[in-house]
Amino acid sequence: AWRSRLSRRIADEVPGRQARFVQALALGDTRALEDEDWHVLRATGLTHLIAISGFHVGMVAGACALTAAALWWVFPLLARRIPRPQAAGAAALLGALAYAAVAGFALPTVRTVLMIAVVVLARLARRHVRIVDTLALAMLAVLLFDPLSLLAAGFWLSFGGVAWLAWCLPASMHWAKAFLPAQGVATVGLLPFTAVLFGQASLAGPVANLAAIPWWSLVVVPLSLFGTGLEALWQGAGTWAWQLAGGGFALLY
Repeated sequence: AWRSRLSRRIADEVPGRQARFVQALALGDTRALEDEDWHVLRATGLTHLIAISGFHVGMVAGACALTAAALWWVFPLLARRIPRPQAAGAAALLGALAYAAVAGFALPTVRTVLMIAVVVLARLARRHVRIVDTLALAMLAVLLFDPLSLLAAGFWLSFGGVAWLAWCLPASMHWAKAFLPAQGVATVGLLPFTAVLFGQASLAGPVANLAAIPWWSLVVVPLSLFGTGLEALWQGAGTWAWQLAGGGFALLY
């Protein structure tokens, strides 16, 4: 009921067609998207960024981890009770859980939360876990949670995509240097998946993603979430953030 009420608020306050996209990015509510919208998104390879994707959950988890680490750095006495790495891991998991709840625990968000939980639990237990171990444990957790997810295209796209990236890119590569190679690697690796599962693949996707991933993920999504948080505290307080998010989305779309 809370999500539905916020979704109606976005529809009322954000002008133009971009309201439906802000609803999707802020709350995972894609009911207002039309067939034409999905056609454009599929043609440009951007469907994975609409609604709350695993990438966005990971970004929120990372932001929460950095916030906790900064808090422990400002107040070092906190480390006497809880070590900073463990506090950062716990904050990441709590942030991911909260974001997944806002999205109504949609399957892509649950998958990401389970992956983060595996890493965080290993961190709390002070155990080193390889990427392949994390992926396998998360896959088992997802199948225990929802065995029928094997029938969903998203299951194969998410786990297949992560496995392909982990195999092709060195773990030591800095994220800034890995951004461009990751786009090329993901495009080649996911091309067979999308062709088999959807009967089509986007050749424009790599170019569109180079622009859309940083702009939507670092500008539009944070504004959408900030507006949602403000609106949860006080009705009408998040309108300006939603409107900016809608304007930012329309600028690139």
